[in-house]
Amino acid sequence: MGKNQKKIVKRDTKARARAFITKDSLIAEAVEKYPEIVPALLEAGVACVGCHISHFETLEQGLSGHGGYSEKQVSKIVKMLNELVLLERGKGAKVNK
Repeated sequence: MGKNQKKIVKRDTKARARAFITKDSLIAEAVEKYPEIVPALLEAGVACVGCHISHFETLEQGLSGHGGYSEKQVSKIVKMLNELVLLERGKGAKVNK
């Protein structure tokens, strides 16, 4: 592995370590761990943050199904949710993912 490849892997690993929420996170689990994301999810059209289906539905499913977001938009929203968590919890760092 070349020097540049090692830097990319190292940077990607750090970004993943800071990504608390992924598109595969269950809505109920994400909301339970990070309640500060609820207003953002509601604004994005995911009103099922408290319903029984949220225990079985991922963020990607909720955002694309209820909000009509594309895969690229879902990725941007997930990144924004992670940045929100970092800001709310006083980390102040940006998510590079």
